[in-house]
Amino acid sequence: MPVGSYDFELAFTGLFALTFKGKDREHPDEVEVALIKTSGPQHGHHHGAGGSPPHRPLLSYMTETLADASAHKDQVFPAPNGHLVAVRDLTRQKIRIVPPTGGPTKLKAIWRPSSAGTPPQVPDQFDEAEEMYLDWLPSFQKLAPNAPSSFHLPRKHVAGTVRFSAGKLFAAEVARKINGKYVLWDFKQKGKFDPRASQAIADLIILRMENLKRPVKIEGHSVGDLFLSPSLRPGRGQQPGLVQASVTNLPTVDSALSDTLHHFSFLDRILPSPFQVPEARNGLLDCSSSTICPGVKGG
Repeated sequence: MPVGSYDFELAFTGLFALTFKGKDREHPDEVEVALIKTSGPQHGHHHGAGGSPPHRPLLSYMTETLADASAHKDQVFPAPNGHLVAVRDLTRQKIRIVPPTGGPTKLKAIWRPSSAGTPPQVPDQFDEAEEMYLDWLPSFQKLAPNAPSSFHLPRKHVAGTVRFSAGKLFAAEVARKINGKYVLWDFKQKGKFDPRASQAIADLIILRMENLKRPVKIEGHSVGDLFLSPSLRPGRGQQPGLVQASVTNLPTVDSALSDTLHHFSFLDRILPSPFQVPEARNGLLDCSSSTICPGVKGG
């Protein structure tokens, strides 16, 4: 990394849908991350035993990475390392990630090469690069086999959006069991499933911009802009030369741990029937650092 430069990472996790704009999915013109709305009337199975509580879309960042005082209205909370984390509610917000002058100008999405043959159900444990494939995000067609390939999330079901058109986008932290092996998720409908459709699922996706020399701009729709740059005094657990932020859409309260991703059931009211909920096969998950696990508090 050149002297005086830094890298920026924005991680996304929780309930969201990606739209790749343009003809080339590996080099899209733009990606929109739609944070799925969970408020309003729900089907009965969304709550109570085995259900999932409403989610809240949030942007979080370390206050010392602010390049100016543009975020004085955001809520601030102490982090375990003694530094302060600012949180911005993204409900009804449209934000855009803008690289600085001299930063990346195009977007690269990391997918499994189409020439690599039949896709595996889990990454190769001896090839860390395979965890980066965006293929580990479940498609609408996995959740609802009758969903058309052209399906887009209706705007009335979107709580907020994040757009970007530069950087590198990839998956990370594919869920594992306590024994360290990858979790295989079965997409079940009334207990039945097609084992050929089972797959691993990534915990999050990351947008990364490298070798930046000026602040990254997070352009706000109605709540103002943010400018983030490296902290002069990184806190415990922070990497020098790396600015990190996150966008989450997770439950607002704790719920019981389960081997089923019930929060996907919010899409049941949106996608055509039948709807298939992912269920972990054979073994407990390692939830020590994962937000894919049901029951993790989201803010």
